[in-house]
Amino acid sequence: IDKHVKVCCFSTEALDITMWSHYASSHSGFCIEFDTKLDEDVFWGCKINYLKSNKIEKEHPIQDKFGLLKMLTTKSDEWSYEKEVRVFRNPESNFVQIKPKSIKRVILGCKCSKSNEDEMRNLVEREEIELWKVKKSLSEVNLEIEQIN
Repeated sequence: IDKHVKVCCFSTEALDITMWSHYASSHSGFCIEFDTKLDEDVFWGCKINYLKSNKIEKEHPIQDKFGLLKMLTTKSDEWSYEKEVRVFRNPESNFVQIKPKSIKRVILGCKCSKSNEDEMRNLVEREEIELWKVKKSLSEVNLEIEQIN
């Protein structure tokens, strides 16, 4: 597939505990929230369709480009918590220039190191981007965020 298309995956959900565990180095990484309307050339994408595992191949045979697109935008319903959106690119374009104004905020994980937090704080202040940090809810098994700049 990488010879024909590049894929970048995003989520519409910033506060899912499982997402932070899987994709942000067990809560020590960060999440970038974008205003996709401010950079539509970059952020046009396809929402993922979630189906029961045994229905995926039956409903989307790969016989043509439409079947391939359906395959690339379908996952097992076990992954539905991801609320994934995929952006597809031409294989010749290795990097995508994202307009800084499309970055709404950066959210740091609750286990982000002080040095990484300081480094991110310096980066976002130059671009006037909001900086937030995740904290575990005291009342629920949940995540909350608070602005730190």
